[in-house]
This record gives sequence, structure tokens and C-alpha cells, in this order.
Amino acid sequence: MNENEAVAALTAVEEANRELANVMTHAPWRHALFGLLEGTVVLGMGLAEPYCWIAYALALAVAVTLFLRERAIRGVLATVLIHRSRTEILIAMVAVLIVAGWINSNLAEAHASLAVRCGVAIVASLLLAGASVLVNRRFVADLQDFDFP
Repeated sequence: MNENEAVAALTAVEEANRELANVMTHAPWRHALFGLLEGTVVLGMGLAEPYCWIAYALALAVAVTLFLRERAIRGVLATVLIHRSRTEILIAMVAVLIVAGWINSNLAEAHASLAVRCGVAIVASLLLAGASVLVNRRFVADLQDFDFP
């Protein structure tokens, strides 16, 4: 491979990344659905035994359906691999999920009302939906700004 062929190959890879970035920009409803799924998991952590498993199963079923739909439509599985530009946000998202779940389970043990536990789940849902938007924006920006070293 000569220098011109190498430059052409690198240019093709950069163009493919830009096209993938356009395809991977998600609609706002996807982030809202992600937040709702995570809020359902947080709420499930504060529910009694059979209901918590129903909440987990419901969230998992919707997530699997969404992933399979993503693969069928776009030909790729939507993934936001750990990358230095997104690591902090992903760690914060896991922390929000753990802390909100811990708060909700403690509220359930203290016999707090369902409205209070739903409030915790809603706050976690909004925080995680916003974080999902940030992760997607950084993911797309990384694809668009891709440069070979």
C-alpha cells in the first residue's frame, strides 16, 4: 500500500465514523425512556418482594426490546463503550443509581409513603435521562472528531 492508498483508507474510515455519528444521535424519547427504565429500577428497590421483581422484569424486558430494535434498525448494537471523555459521566450515573436505590430501600424499611419513594425514583430518572443525553452527545462528538494518531 502506498501513501495515497493509505490516506484514502484513512479518509474512508473518518467518513464512516461521521456517518455513524449521524446515525447514532438518539431521539429525545430514547433518553426519556432510559430515565424511566432506571427510575423503575430505583422504585423497585423500595417495593415489597413480589413487586420489586415485577419492576425489574418490566425494566429489563423493555431494555432488551429496545436493544434488539436498535440492532435491527441500525445494524449495530447501541453501545457507549468506556472512553475517557465519558468515564466520569458513566461513573456518576452508576453512583446515582446506587445511592437512589439505597435511599429508596431505606425509606421502604422506615415505612415511608409510596409517594416519597416515587419522588426519589423520579429525581433519579430525571438525573439519569440528562446524563444519557450528555453521554450520547460526547459519543457522537468523539465519532465526528475522530483522528488517527
